[in-house]
Amino acid sequence: MRSKIFILSVLAILLLAACSGNATPAEEPAAAQPAADQPAAEAAPTEAQPTEASMEESTSLSAELLGAGASFPAPIYLEWIAEYTGNVQPGVSINYQSIGSGGGVEQFIGQQTAFGASDAFLSEEEFAAATDARGCTPVHIPTVFGAVALGYNLEGVEKLTLSGPVLADIFLGNITSWDDPAIAELNPGVDLPSEDIIVAHRSDGSGTTSIFTTYLSSVSDDWANNVGAGKEVEWPAPNSVGGEKNDGVAAQIQQNPGAVGYIELSYALTNGIPVADMVNEDGNAITPTLDSTAAAADGITIPDDLRFNILHVGGEGYPIAGATWLLAWTCGYDDNTAVALQDWITWNLTEGDDLAKELLYSPLPDSLQARALEKVAMINGGVDEMLSTGAPMAEEAATEAPMAEPVMLSGELLGAGASFPAPIYLEWIAEYTGNVQPDVSINYQSIGSGGGVEQFIGQQTDFGGSDAFLSDEELAAATDARGCEPVHIPTVFGAVAIGYNLEGVDSLTLSGPVLADIFQGTITSWDDPAIAELNPGVSLPSEDIIVAHRSDGSGTTSIFTTYLSDVSEQWASEVGKGKEVEWPAPNSVGGEKNDGVAAQIQQNPGAVGYIELSYALTNGIPVADMVNADGNAVTPTLESTAAAADGITIPDDLRFNILGVGGEGYPIAGATWILAWTCGYEDNTAVMLKDYLTWTLTEGDALAEELLYSPLSSSLEARALEKVDMINSAN
Repeated sequence: MRSKIFILSVLAILLLAACSGNATPAEEPAAAQPAADQPAAEAAPTEAQPTEASMEESTSLSAELLGAGASFPAPIYLEWIAEYTGNVQPGVSINYQSIGSGGGVEQFIGQQTAFGASDAFLSEEEFAAATDARGCTPVHIPTVFGAVALGYNLEGVEKLTLSGPVLADIFLGNITSWDDPAIAELNPGVDLPSEDIIVAHRSDGSGTTSIFTTYLSSVSDDWANNVGAGKEVEWPAPNSVGGEKNDGVAAQIQQNPGAVGYIELSYALTNGIPVADMVNEDGNAITPTLDSTAAAADGITIPDDLRFNILHVGGEGYPIAGATWLLAWTCGYDDNTAVALQDWITWNLTEGDDLAKELLYSPLPDSLQARALEKVAMINGGVDEMLSTGAPMAEEAATEAPMAEPVMLSGELLGAGASFPAPIYLEWIAEYTGNVQPDVSINYQSIGSGGGVEQFIGQQTDFGGSDAFLSDEELAAATDARGCEPVHIPTVFGAVAIGYNLEGVDSLTLSGPVLADIFQGTITSWDDPAIAELNPGVSLPSEDIIVAHRSDGSGTTSIFTTYLSDVSEQWASEVGKGKEVEWPAPNSVGGEKNDGVAAQIQQNPGAVGYIELSYALTNGIPVADMVNADGNAVTPTLESTAAAADGITIPDDLRFNILGVGGEGYPIAGATWILAWTCGYEDNTAVMLKDYLTWTLTEGDALAEELLYSPLSSSLEARALEKVDMINSAN
C-alpha cells in the first residue's frame, strides 16, 4: 500500500537525521491562544499507555460487535469504544448506533444486534418477549449513572430553581408562563420574564424519557394518574415541541426562547445550555454535577436482576438521575463474539471510570460493579472472558493477532470542521486508529465548516475540514497567520439532498428555480402551481411551506447557495452565496449542523430543508428528485453524485465548484476538503497526518461508498496525493 511505503521512506529520513547526532526536528510553532469569544475544538484525549499486563499477558482478539440504543450514554460509550478498539484490542471493531432506548430494545429483542443499550430496564413484557425470541434470558448490565438535566432558554436568567411538583405542572400544561407565582416562589430575587413556556421533549422512544417520567410520576399524582411513566408518553402540554434523541431536544431548547426540556447533562454542557437546580426530597436545591449524581445513587436497594430506579433522593443528591444498562444474551453467540463482548464490557467497568467522570457520568460503586461483572460472566452461559485484564480466554475462541507493520506511528492529531463529511471522517478515523495505526489518536470535532476554517486559520487544530474551499481572503489570512500556504485536499464528493416532511407524499420533484423561489419566500404553499407542474398526479397539500436552513457557518450552505445563485438571478443578486447568508423566507427555522436541520424537517410538518444525503437516509427523511441542467429529474444517490463530478474542470489549487450538471448527474453536489499546512508541523505530526490522509484516499473508498459518498476519480486522487506530499514541504 502507498501508506506503508510512505511511512518507511519518511521514517528512514528521520532515523538518518537522528543518527547524525546534530539534527533536530523542526519545532512546531506555539499554538495560538483562542480568542475570548471563539470556542476551541475539544482537545484530543490523551492516549493510555499500554501496561505490562496488556502487552504480555493479554491475548489479541478479532471480532465485530454491533450495538444500538440509548443516546443518554452515547458520549461515554463512543469514548470507551474509541479507547478500547484503538489501544486495548485494535483487532475488535465495535459499531454503536445511538438510536434511542426504544429502538435499541426493539433491535436487541429482534436479534439484529449483538448488544442493546437502554436507560430503562426491560419491562416484564419485553423481558418475556426477549426470552421467547432467543430461547434464553437476557442480562442487564448497569454501566454508569447519569443526570437528566432541565435545560432552559431564558434571556437574562442565569440561575433557575425548580421543584418536582412545579416541573410536573409545567409539563402537564398547568403552568404556562415563566412568571407564574409557583416558579417565582422558588426563585426569590430572580427577574422572571412574562414569557410563554415551551415544553421540549423527546419524540422517539427513549430511556431518558423513562427516567424523567418515572420521576414526575413519583412527585405528582396528577402526572402518575393521567400520563404515567415509560419510554414514550402522550405529552399533555399544548405548547410543546419534540426532538429526536438528546441532540434533538437540545436543539429545540436552543432554538425556542422560553423553552425548557430534559436532556442528559453532558449534552447540556456541550451545547452551552444553562440547567436548573432541582429541589430534592430533603428540600435542598441541587445542581446536576458528577458529585450530586453519585450522591443520588447512594443507599439505593438493588434487586438481584439489577433492574432498579433511583427515586426519593435527598441529602446532596440530584433527584432526576438514573442508571443506563447494556443488554446481552446468556446464549446464542459464537464463542469469538461472546469473548469479545465480555472483554469489552469488563474493560468498560474496570478501566473506564476516568473517562466516564470526564464526561460527567458517575461510575458504579465497587459493590455494584462486582454484581455487574457477575452478569457479564453470564454472557453465553459463562465462556471464559476478561482478556484485557489478564484473565484466561477459551482457547478455541482466540485468534492470532495480525502481524504488525515494521514501523508504527504514535501521537495525536486534532481536527475540526464540516459536519457534511463527518460520518465518513469518523468511520475512517475509527478504522485507521483501530486497525492500521492503533497508537495514533485522531480527534475530529464536527463543528461546521465556518468554525473549522476559523480554528484552522487560528492554528488551534492540526487540520481543518470544509465543504467550501477557502476564499481568497481566507487563503491570504491563513498564509499570513502561519507564514506559509495551506493546501486543499479533496476527499470525497457528497450530495446535498432536499429533505421534506409532507404526509402522504412519497415522491416529490423540484427544479432549481422553484427551489430558489421557495427559499426566497416567493412560493409559500405546497400546492403552488409551479410545484404542481413538476409533480403531475401527486396530491400536493394546501399546506404552508416551512424553510429549514443551517443556523451556523456551513460549507453545506455554501454548496447549496452557490447552486441557487447559479440557477436564479434573483437569488444571486439579492441573497448570494457563502457559508452564511441572510435567509429571506419569512416562514423559516434554523438548525445547527446537518443534525439540527434534519431535526427541524422531522419536527415541522410542511418543512423542506437541505442536508447531506446520509443524514436524510439515517433519519428516514424522504428526499426530492431535482431537475438538472438537461431537464432530467434525478434522485440523489451514490451513482448520481459520482456522475455530477464527471467532466468538471479542476484548477491546480483544487478549489472548484460543481455547477451546470446534466446527464444522469444530481445537480446539488460538492466536494469536501481537508485543509493542511505546508510548514510548521513537528516531524512526527506531519508523518502521521500524511499517512492518515494517504490511507483515506487510497484505502477508504469502500467505507465512503457504504455511507453514500462518492470517492475521487483516479486522476483526482493522484492530484490530491500530490497535495498530501506538500504537507510540511516548506519547512
